[in-house]
Amino acid sequence: MFYNLKINQVYDILKRERMCLMFKRYVDVIVYHDKRGEIQPLFMKWENKTYKIEKTECIGMRNSHVGATGVLYLCQINGKLRNLYYEKKSRWFVESSQP
Repeated sequence: MFYNLKINQVYDILKRERMCLMFKRYVDVIVYHDKRGEIQPLFMKWENKTYKIEKTECIGMRNSHVGATGVLYLCQINGKLRNLYYEKKSRWFVESSQP
């Protein structure tokens, strides 16, 4: 269906159809590691701005909407819930509607 279209054309079609195209965005995360090996994200850096993570709940291994798999942390940042994933490659990412 979308094979011969450029990404901007695909994005416009999805927007028109009220569908959401999600992108994988890698972010810097400051974390706390305790002696049991538990990880708790404390801060996330997104587009040169650092955000405090107010609450965190580790959900476990999940597939994201962008097709990747990682440990899902449900985080409250500025009063809004965000999905933050930790990949096996020791990298953090979020799902974003912006490329």
